[in-house]
Amino acid sequence: MRTEPVDILLVEDNPTDVELTLHALHKNNVTNRVHVVRDGVEALDFVFGKGAYRGRSLEDGPRVILLDLQLPQVDGREVLRQIKGNLLTRSIPIVVLTSSVEQRDILESYQLGVNSYIVKPVDFTQFTDAVRQLGMYWLLLNQHAVTIDVECVKVEPGEFGWNARFVVRGLQDPRTPRGVLALTRLSTRPLVGLRYSLVLDTNAPSPNGQENPPPPDADA
Repeated sequence: MRTEPVDILLVEDNPTDVELTLHALHKNNVTNRVHVVRDGVEALDFVFGKGAYRGRSLEDGPRVILLDLQLPQVDGREVLRQIKGNLLTRSIPIVVLTSSVEQRDILESYQLGVNSYIVKPVDFTQFTDAVRQLGMYWLLLNQHAVTIDVECVKVEPGEFGWNARFVVRGLQDPRTPRGVLALTRLSTRPLVGLRYSLVLDTNAPSPNGQENPPPPDADA
């Protein structure tokens, strides 16, 4: 199910900060397709198409997420962990926009894969300028990863190990060892959002006496 795309997902529970951020975006003409969610549960539901957003396509994910750390129900760290830990969503840029200056929060955010960590300026002029720069970079300058649909993956024993053959929207990639890394040959840009079915004969003899490899994660 295709849904209306969103440029910016603003995850913020403080009404004043929501108003200030939207005002700053409007002031800098980057208000097109902004969606606001008020807690971590709603943020995850929106990104993964669950709950009130059931049926929302992952292909229509936001181009950038502005994320506060201090959120009700599920905090920003867990939101960050789940989005960056999922193959289908990890390429979405996430900018932590928070009042926390704790080094522990900064370090943990980068360890979890955040793309940028920005402390909210107290001065509104500084805040507006920070939002302008965010919009300029993440919406206009940053190059986004592409999504490739993998229709089928066949894993078979080969002379030098396990080989995989990929069918990508009707195009078949030559047999290549060790599976998914071969997909990078099909594009000069990062590949994310791989969706496939796996065809694997578990009774096939293993080459060179190796054990059968575990199949790729079917939930990827």
